[in-house]
Amino acid sequence: MPSTQSLELFATLAGFLNIILCIRANIWNWFFGIVMVVLYAVVFYQTKLYADMGFQCVALVLQFYGLKRWSEKLKLEPTPLKITPKKIWWIALSSTMVLFGAIAFLLARYTDSNTVLIDAATTAGSLVALWMQANAWIGHWLLWIVVCSASVEMYLIKNLYYTAGLFFIFIILNGFGFYRWRAQLRLTKENW
Repeated sequence: MPSTQSLELFATLAGFLNIILCIRANIWNWFFGIVMVVLYAVVFYQTKLYADMGFQCVALVLQFYGLKRWSEKLKLEPTPLKITPKKIWWIALSSTMVLFGAIAFLLARYTDSNTVLIDAATTAGSLVALWMQANAWIGHWLLWIVVCSASVEMYLIKNLYYTAGLFFIFIILNGFGFYRWRAQLRLTKENW
């Protein structure tokens, strides 16, 4: 099996391509996302980031869900992007809190993780952000900024330097993605 560092490097490259294509609202982002989550599942297992590893498994399903949703939407409209409704923000917040509690409990009780709280928080936020992204709600960019900020610290603790660097870059790119999607949404008056 390739070393953790080699897998991490390839996962990092796939993740970078994933976000660049997502910023451009390009459906190919989902294919690089699939590669990224498969590789990161192995990396996070090897480094005992169990919640993150579990997230990658769920994220694989969400990657296929996002690909399907975007494929359907692109047949009907030129851009699948949408404003995040207030109701969705409430669902996102409450879901993140419930997921955080459940994941933290499971990690504390059943694993030898030394990063229980931050791993649970980033995993819960990532699940919700990816669900929002799959539905093309612009607000996912803002949630990803919060998640990526916490993730940088966690990956530094685990000596995953490529991943920490990627997530630092993600913070900046998520801000750029938000502004780019907002500009695109303004061009389609019915969405703004």
